[in-house]
Amino acid sequence: DISDGEYRGFPSLGIRTQNIENEGLKKKYGLKGKNNGVLVTKVVPGSPAEGSILVKDVLLSIEGKPVSGNGTVEFRPKERTHYSYYIQNKQIDDNLELEVLRNGEKIKLNVELDTPIQDIQLVQIKNDVLPSYFIYGGLVFSTLTINYLQEWGNQWHRKAPSELVTVAKNNSKTKEGEEIVLLIRVLASDVNLGYHENENLIIKKVNGIEIRNIKELVEIIETNTDNYVTFEDVNGNEIVIDKNKAEKTKQQLLRIYRIGSDRSEDLIKSEDLGA
Repeated sequence: DISDGEYRGFPSLGIRTQNIENEGLKKKYGLKGKNNGVLVTKVVPGSPAEGSILVKDVLLSIEGKPVSGNGTVEFRPKERTHYSYYIQNKQIDDNLELEVLRNGEKIKLNVELDTPIQDIQLVQIKNDVLPSYFIYGGLVFSTLTINYLQEWGNQWHRKAPSELVTVAKNNSKTKEGEEIVLLIRVLASDVNLGYHENENLIIKKVNGIEIRNIKELVEIIETNTDNYVTFEDVNGNEIVIDKNKAEKTKQQLLRIYRIGSDRSEDLIKSEDLGA
């Protein structure tokens, strides 16, 4: 991978599958014999599989190797491993040959693996960029990354908040451009009185609108014409901020907590930079 001077990582196909070992499940999809394949249960948006593989396809073979009902393939004589072996042996932009069973018909596919694993993951490792953040009414928002979880140490999967760990374990997007937006802490002020103890909340809605990422959170706030901004977490709890108070106390809060900007550079509009 590094022969061209750039490390791009391992490619991903972008599917989730279920083993097909139960006789009833085999019969439903018209499968017989030992090498039955596995059932596609999810196709990740924006992945190489999107547009080629469909949910409810049965993956029969990969690179010409039959896939068993337990998801394994032969990689050496009399030795088996998970079918992802043949995906991870590829380089980015290589093609992958597949055969699927779709509505009783066998279909051969050739998929270009043009996407690294990390690009389709919901919770990513971001070692080469500064974290995104936005501050409104003393509420500090950021995105969930593996780097953030590592603040709980090497055992973060046991010590970090359980809701965040669960998201990281089920680590695939449900829609393109999706991020987990967190209220990571509250900078105490009169404008956010009553919310000072809130931290590490997953924010799903702003003013009743479901958000995909932190940029959408910022956009909804900045185009809001109501007197209040309402944030809702995954459990339905609401945090309501008075718009006028938030605007009046913005600079004061930044000075008190010695913060240079209310947002990270990636959330600054080009016109604000004079571009």
